[in-house]
Amino acid sequence: MGLILFFLLTKPIKFYADSLFYDGKNKILYLYKNVRIEYENITLFSDTLLFYYEKDLIYAFGNAKLKAGKDSLKGDKIIYNTKTQKGKAVKGKTKVEKGFLWAEEIFRVDKNILKAYKGHYTTCDLNPPHYYFVAEKIKIIPKKDIIAEPVFLFIKDFPVLGLPFWIFPATKKRKSGFLSPRPGRNSRLGLYIKNLAYYWAINPYMDYTIGFDLYERKGITFLSNFVYRKYKLLEGNIKGTFTREIEPKRERWSINGIHSQNMPFGARLQAKLDFISDQKYATDYSEYRPQRLKNEAYSYVALSKNFKILSFNLMADYRDNYLTKTKEMTVYNIGLNFYGKSIGPLRVSGSATVLRKIKKDTLGKKEIKNGNLNEGILMQNTLFNFFVVETKVSATQTIYPEDTLSNKFPVQHSLLFSLTSAITFYGTSIIKPPFFDKFYHFATLNFGYSYSPGFKSLHLEGSQPKNPSSSLNFTLKNDYFAKKEKNKYPLLNFSISGNYDFLKKEKKLSNLGINFTIPLPKGFSGGGRAVYNPYSGKIEQSFFRLSFNFPLFLTDILLPSSKKLNSNGTWVYSKRPEKEDVSFSGSISGNITENWSFSYNFVYSGEEKRITSQNLVLNRNLHCFSLQIRWSRTMKFWDYQFRIWIKELPDLKIERNFFETILPSLQE
Repeated sequence: MGLILFFLLTKPIKFYADSLFYDGKNKILYLYKNVRIEYENITLFSDTLLFYYEKDLIYAFGNAKLKAGKDSLKGDKIIYNTKTQKGKAVKGKTKVEKGFLWAEEIFRVDKNILKAYKGHYTTCDLNPPHYYFVAEKIKIIPKKDIIAEPVFLFIKDFPVLGLPFWIFPATKKRKSGFLSPRPGRNSRLGLYIKNLAYYWAINPYMDYTIGFDLYERKGITFLSNFVYRKYKLLEGNIKGTFTREIEPKRERWSINGIHSQNMPFGARLQAKLDFISDQKYATDYSEYRPQRLKNEAYSYVALSKNFKILSFNLMADYRDNYLTKTKEMTVYNIGLNFYGKSIGPLRVSGSATVLRKIKKDTLGKKEIKNGNLNEGILMQNTLFNFFVVETKVSATQTIYPEDTLSNKFPVQHSLLFSLTSAITFYGTSIIKPPFFDKFYHFATLNFGYSYSPGFKSLHLEGSQPKNPSSSLNFTLKNDYFAKKEKNKYPLLNFSISGNYDFLKKEKKLSNLGINFTIPLPKGFSGGGRAVYNPYSGKIEQSFFRLSFNFPLFLTDILLPSSKKLNSNGTWVYSKRPEKEDVSFSGSISGNITENWSFSYNFVYSGEEKRITSQNLVLNRNLHCFSLQIRWSRTMKFWDYQFRIWIKELPDLKIERNFFETILPSLQE
């Protein structure tokens, strides 16, 4: 292998090749086979190379490859100027961060900038790729952006989208730029396009998004979202929307956010904002069912600090309940909780709070002010080395500023004594049952006694006396199972619970609650609950559930997919004195082929005798991109979307609006 060193100023160029020839007259260096040149941080490989010494030009032919640091550029022919460090690749190809670029001509116009003409870009590493973008002009700024104009998206060589220009992120870091819009259509808003927004990465700790949504039937909604985070110090976000509707003409808004911060001296601050102009704002515009069913707005701010012997809490909140039309505001709620301390067999604890709350409803306004002291004593004893008895005494003093008779600081006292314990019995079958070794029965009785002397009412607005109470609460749990060698097989689980009030004049025993679970063959489960009236001998309420979850039979044979379709469902029957109802919910999901999957779920109401909710999703998964078709309907509300997104470029989505001409419209 030959080696020649040329010196340009003080920087040498190293030439390696199997054959070297220098034309002194024309000042051209010829290199053949296994050619490699090195200049600063640049290395160039090729089969044949011509170096024009006076012009500082290098022509490389055949398997030409230019490397500059971690970047590389391939082409049928590469032309490079050693002085300007600019070059050109004919029919070139290069890797750009997340993807690959190939074009008729690729120019290196700067150390950090490439330009291409009649270029193709993809993140798919297959040959041929599943998809690619085609653009007449492309500009690549490594680790920043890829700018193309005009740009066309091809999937399997079929054009599906054209845009005047597009900017692809060429970095894994957060970066400012326009976000991908999300078109769609539903029964309330008609056609819409959401998220026409700009994302501003302010610094590594915060970012800000501003934009708007357009609705065919409603108008325009302006959006704002500020997000911040400093590791182990604070984090949160504040979102706001403002909608100017065209029919009817009105303005609506919402603001919500969260904040969490570690304060000096170990204190912690937490807050939540949730305010909205009217109850139906979220119902009209939200994409998600839980938000559409939202029935209250709740905001709060809380400051807490833990000490060695106690914790301190300061809280204020505001709650607006749309269903009950009540508004509650806690002006302040200051609390001290003293950690429990053991004194011999006793464990003593306590707490103190100061509260001021304002409540408004359709009847008027009410203000509550009080202070509260609570002391508790807990003692545990083991009786007969058999079961543990837990005894607790708690006393509470509630102090008010003034009563209706102008008495200062009246105090309301309350006392509660409770005793709780549990005991477990078990038994086994004497005779060996068929198919099993033994049957087992475990019974656990939990019981507790509580007593309170009650208290008289004070001269306070809304104050009510509390009668003495003396009651016994109990729950009997029963578990039955069979055993075969080392394996256990559950047979039945049920419990009975109730209470007995010693101070009642009649019907001292309460209704009995019965809960049970029945193990069924694999894939099935069942259970229920009931309320039994011991005096009438009737079941007043009942609830039964039967569920299943198993693969559909023969789907692995009938469908060209190695994965089976799964189905699950739940049948529910409920009966109350005033109402009887049956409902059924079910779903089917899985792969239809190796790449196509779907899911369908629905809810059937026996009371309305129709399907009240259903949702269908089709997914197509390929090597580097995915497709999704979604349709949903809840009562009269429906929505459908069509999306294609590239896995390596998750911000880029082509939604249903682009296919409006080839997809049928759904009628209301």
